[in-house]
Amino acid sequence: MLKFSKAKFNLASPRYLSIWSHVKLAPPDPILGVTDAWKANKNPLKMNLGVGAYRTNEGTPYVLKSVRKAEKILRDQELDKEYLGILGLPDFIKCASELSFAADNEAVLTKRIAIAQSLSGTGALRIGAGFLSRWYSGSGGKKIWIPNPSWGNHEAIFNDCGLEVGQYRYYDKSTNGVDFDGLVQDLTTVIPRESIILFHACAHNPSGADPTTEQWMKLSDVIKARGHFVFFDSAYQGFASGNPDTDAFSIRHFVKEGHNLMLAQSFAKNMGLYGERVGLFSLVCEDADEARRLESQLKLVIRPNYSNPPLSGARIVKEVLTRPELRQEWASEVQMMADRIKLMRKQLRTHLETTYKSALPWNHITDQIGMFCFTGLKPDQVDKLRDEYSVYLTRDGRISISGITTGNVEYLAKAMHAVTKAARSRVRSPSPLRRMSRSRSRDAADTKRYKPDEARIEIREITANISKAHLEEIFGHYGQIKNVDLPFNHILKINRGFAYVSYADRSDAQKAIEHMDGGEIDSRTITCTWAKFDRPEDRERPTARDSRQYGRRDDRRDDRRDDRRERDVWTRDDRRDRDSYRSNRYPERRDSARESNSYRPPERQKSPVRSARRRSLSPRSKSPPRNRGRKYSRSSSRSSRSSRSSSYTSRSSYSSSSSRSRSYSRSSGGSSSSSRSPSRSPSPKKSDRRNGSEKK
Repeated sequence: MLKFSKAKFNLASPRYLSIWSHVKLAPPDPILGVTDAWKANKNPLKMNLGVGAYRTNEGTPYVLKSVRKAEKILRDQELDKEYLGILGLPDFIKCASELSFAADNEAVLTKRIAIAQSLSGTGALRIGAGFLSRWYSGSGGKKIWIPNPSWGNHEAIFNDCGLEVGQYRYYDKSTNGVDFDGLVQDLTTVIPRESIILFHACAHNPSGADPTTEQWMKLSDVIKARGHFVFFDSAYQGFASGNPDTDAFSIRHFVKEGHNLMLAQSFAKNMGLYGERVGLFSLVCEDADEARRLESQLKLVIRPNYSNPPLSGARIVKEVLTRPELRQEWASEVQMMADRIKLMRKQLRTHLETTYKSALPWNHITDQIGMFCFTGLKPDQVDKLRDEYSVYLTRDGRISISGITTGNVEYLAKAMHAVTKAARSRVRSPSPLRRMSRSRSRDAADTKRYKPDEARIEIREITANISKAHLEEIFGHYGQIKNVDLPFNHILKINRGFAYVSYADRSDAQKAIEHMDGGEIDSRTITCTWAKFDRPEDRERPTARDSRQYGRRDDRRDDRRDDRRERDVWTRDDRRDRDSYRSNRYPERRDSARESNSYRPPERQKSPVRSARRRSLSPRSKSPPRNRGRKYSRSSSRSSRSSRSSSYTSRSSYSSSSSRSRSYSRSSGGSSSSSRSPSRSPSPKKSDRRNGSEKK
């Protein structure tokens, strides 16, 4: 009776019966991967410049004082917690729209703007994308064009709503500024007429490069001439210049010029309400009647999505913007946050150009605005910053200025100068003598222990949520990865709790061990050590056998063997080669057989009677050599057998031998000669008995 282990074949196991076992773990977010690596680092000087939230000069999150006061007012009022309407809180909608379009704007006064409260800026983008996918009918099709580069979530949001995504030129890496000529050229010649164009209203993420006032005016003319539809994303109003009205110039100018645009607005950055998820979606219409019709369709987009927006954050924004004393205090706090970011930009540039005398141009650091800055660092320089100075940022060279403080700005400038100076300096390859002068004893010991892969590390105590993509993202910060081996339990559908990472360079593997040993991944402390054994895929596999390796006697036999195998012919020589291969492949069998003298292939046994008879035959009457590369067929001719038998009787003194005789006749050529037809001849013993009786 078969018995099954309950540990492996328990049909009641929820994991075994899960219908989601085929779902793979999604790749990690690049920004979150940088943060995870920063948390695992033990260096006290480490810096995280990938976070997209404002930090104080002490590096801590900041809650605005005006927001604290508004919360206190709301607590004292003891308000209810009832549902909001689908479109949101009316008082919040009114004051938030006036912040972007201005209270005296003609579109606001005539109420020709369809507005809905959203889940921050991301939710506003999702509402707009859903509405466009349902109702946009321009000749450019349901395809939205975003700048290159743009916020990483833009493409995912629009694709998820059924819109195609294209890119237009925006950032010039040679100048670290806006590629305005390329932008205008794409809008006029590359992008079809009446297409959907996404713009960042201010403080472009991730480059920090914005068009000037004159350039915005020209863009408005180009957009109007081509009939494009504009979708503005305003996530940093007030953070660029410190004045919300100044940062809203592009939106207000486009509306003034007659563009019926879309706007996604967020209060996460300028009020610090990151977790409250407060935003606003606006759609400028031709008149108030069209605005009412479009609002009714916006409700159909929102209702099946999240039904209605949250309440607390909208109440806070309403209190801050409607109470004069709180609004004035909020404006000063926004100016303070913007000024600190500008100060960090200025100090970073000063240290690079004055303190460390960098020969590179760093004017783009102060020319760009907003929370983010494209430094112009290359991916290898970013890797060096992380490995040698514990400065973490995305590999495209983007840094968050809010992560810089007066205490670490000089350290960052020193690190940036070191990696950029090293890139400009002449790199000299080590000479042969220098390579020979290294410690051979250390290299020999390492080679003996970690052969064949000297750059493999072992990671233990990883959780079941970790995938190869996570490991590549986290450990890829320390150098080029050749392979990630994550053993998998195919019954439980999870990893086995350990993994192996192979680097192209041993020094990169050493850095990974130093930084990650004792760190945390997915809230669990991991261990990183050198791998103490090689994985099966690293073991040397046997090569193809040849005549020299297995002691074949004649190289021409290989050609004949290949030719015979093509025609499906197998001869005794091939069997002998097979036995020779086996004996060489398994020497213990060969030695034991020789010592016991108990093994001898049957086809190689020789009869002394047959050997003596063959030695006595004349050369002409001898049987031809057996299967030495030539093809023979056994004849079924009775006359041939009798003639051969008589020749054996007349010429051999062993005519009464008990052994059997086989005769071969050469084939008659042609295609039919490739086959061999065996036919056993009559027993020589019976033939000799008959001939002997006739003689008597």
